[in-house]
Amino acid sequence: MARRYDPAHGWRLDRIPGRIVEQIQDEDGSERVVLPLMVMLNGKWRGDTDLWMSPQETAALYAELGRVLAGHEQEKQQALESAPAHSFAGPR
Repeated sequence: MARRYDPAHGWRLDRIPGRIVEQIQDEDGSERVVLPLMVMLNGKWRGDTDLWMSPQETAALYAELGRVLAGHEQEKQQALESAPAHSFAGPR
């Protein structure tokens, strides 16, 4: 069963209008993709943050979004199994 979207209830992360996704070099020299987000609670703005991803994590997210938009939900488990390990949390 799909979740119900209700922007007026609960925590939510939204893209920040007018801010673009950027690729930058991190302090350790590695490339990062930065997605600017705003934190919302019960429909009210609470602050801004960024989602930092490695190029591999970004590519995995891009592929998963493409599958969802194409209606290929059955490939979800395969996508999770092939996703790269998170740099802080380790393998999934």
